[in-house]
Amino acid sequence: GTTLDFTTPQAYTIISGDGTATNVYTVTVTKAPDSNAKAILTFGPGAVITGTNIAWTVLFSSDITMLSPTYTVSPQASGVPASGATLDFTGPQNYTITAENFSTTNYLVTVTRAPASSAKDILTFGPGAVITGTNIVWTVPNGTDVTTLAPTYTASPFATGAPASGSVGDFTTAQLYTVTAEDLSTKTYRVTVMQTLPPWINVNVDVADRFGLTGPVGGLDTTWNRYNQTGGSPLLDAAGAATTVGFSTTAGGVDVWNLGSPLSLLTAAALNFGKNTSSELRLTGLPTGRKYDLYIASYYPNEAGGKSQFTTTNVTTTVGTQFCDNAGGNAGGGNQSTWAQGANFVRFANMQPSVAGNITITFISGDINFRSMVNGFQLVLLPGPTPTITGFTGPAAGLFTFTGTASAAGSIVTECTTNLVGPITWVPIQTNAVSAGAFSISIPQGADPQAFYRLVGQ
Repeated sequence: GTTLDFTTPQAYTIISGDGTATNVYTVTVTKAPDSNAKAILTFGPGAVITGTNIAWTVLFSSDITMLSPTYTVSPQASGVPASGATLDFTGPQNYTITAENFSTTNYLVTVTRAPASSAKDILTFGPGAVITGTNIVWTVPNGTDVTTLAPTYTASPFATGAPASGSVGDFTTAQLYTVTAEDLSTKTYRVTVMQTLPPWINVNVDVADRFGLTGPVGGLDTTWNRYNQTGGSPLLDAAGAATTVGFSTTAGGVDVWNLGSPLSLLTAAALNFGKNTSSELRLTGLPTGRKYDLYIASYYPNEAGGKSQFTTTNVTTTVGTQFCDNAGGNAGGGNQSTWAQGANFVRFANMQPSVAGNITITFISGDINFRSMVNGFQLVLLPGPTPTITGFTGPAAGLFTFTGTASAAGSIVTECTTNLVGPITWVPIQTNAVSAGAFSISIPQGADPQAFYRLVGQ
């Protein structure tokens, strides 16, 4: 570790451990030639180096009067201007690279702005909206306040949109969104907000308006239809909006007990009496092509022998007669504390209305000495298919053809309008039954010179 001057050779003497022998070594130091390497290895980022010419393409939006390129050079070399220095590239700039041996190489750097992008698409909207061309359909839950929606969206790189993503708007009518590309060209999108169909219709048989009712599938904070007779129309959906659905029964009358059941729906019922007497519960005005779950509450206090029996002629995945056994339970008259299928309600799953839009349930007592009861019902609309269009062809032989996929089995309604300026009236022109998976739907070419179509799952 001793520092020495190696301008001339230096002698190192090595002595053996016992001091009896020595060796002398002469060390000569030769300095390697200074490096002549003086290349720019990388520049930009992303520039193309050809000999001593460097071509750097930057974004259209870049301010070429204030660019700060970075670069790397050969080992032991240095450059001027320094890497990262800010320069005006309105015209070419010279970079001088000096090697270790002080030789130099000059590079000429030319900057070009890329052409302005013409991309101006809305890529996503919603969340969850369906974008078809320049039409956007955004489906929100039933009951959503569409006057204060704040959708978010993404657009093509370098594009901007108005209104801005996240802006609050009133979507009572369709709204227009304009996307401006980097080259200032524009595209206008029309956004229509639709609400999902309400999932429930609730009916209770009672003699007074009451609130806070719950049924086998809930409903505490939803609207209930109250009838103190054995039928009514039109029924309200769970959000309180009118529907096309009505109901009627042929039961012999209505009985009321109001004994303070913990299950607030179980305080009155339409009834028939005796094993030889049957009654019908009929729901009418149902859209065909949809499926429903039907829950029927059936309870009567202090009749331990009652066993109501329910059957249907409608298509359903529920097999056979459904029984509601009123034996045992609270006060020997069935279960009025907790909802229990077969004790105070029955369920028919995946029911399909008849071609007339009806669901018919026949109920009868299982014993001549006891009554058969319907306290009320809950009709739950099951999700229909969500169509995704993957292709559109035509006209060919007077037909347009949609191809796509359906998320579930059900019906797809083709709707048409001739004008996308609000208010829009969509007219159903054809209904097709589909299975889950791929579909192909052909519709006749209309006489209108301009028409717009959409597919709606039911």
